[in-house]
Amino acid sequence: MSAAATIATSILLVAWVFYPLWLSLLAAGRKASRRSPSGNWPTVSVIVATREAAEVVARRVQDIWAQDYPRERLQVIVAVDFRSIHGVSEIEAALRGQAEVVRGDAPGGKAAGLNAGVRAATGTVLLFADSQQTFSTGAIRQLVQVLDDSQFGAVSGMVDQASGDGLMDLYWRYELLIRRGACFDAPRACRLDDQLLLALRHAPVGPGRLPP
Repeated sequence: MSAAATIATSILLVAWVFYPLWLSLLAAGRKASRRSPSGNWPTVSVIVATREAAEVVARRVQDIWAQDYPRERLQVIVAVDFRSIHGVSEIEAALRGQAEVVRGDAPGGKAAGLNAGVRAATGTVLLFADSQQTFSTGAIRQLVQVLDDSQFGAVSGMVDQASGDGLMDLYWRYELLIRRGACFDAPRACRLDDQLLLALRHAPVGPGRLPP
């Protein structure tokens, strides 16, 4: 093997093997803050931006209400995409009062839908969710516990993705390992903006200020 090939192989090993291994060891030695919120549990507005059919949205909303979070502290908002073929009235009929349904802003898209949902939100915590996912039972409670620490402006959960493709699922776990370790290595510089599951305080966002 030539010197150039040896150097190239070494760089790949460092980037793809040793760096993730170091991050995983770093993350294993530290634990995220999970403390009970000071005072009462905050009100949480769960916003689901969607263009899915009514039955899909209904299952998603039922899953949210199955959380172990106090029901009286939860608000569920469904923002129907502006370009969706499924109307607001169709979704409302399927949900039967389980969620507030709003039309997403023009021209459509997820951010535009979330903007409409944020304007309807009354909770002190905003939680952006996707219509195709499900939550583990304690997901909202755990997100709020971390967010109660003032050093964090936003907190994201871990998405357990199972595509059925072994190689793709392996790569997804590999990426999550890198993300988790990077956040523990530099928590103040860690950016979590995965809108599949993102919780943040309502005040910094304000009404309808998410970029398109």
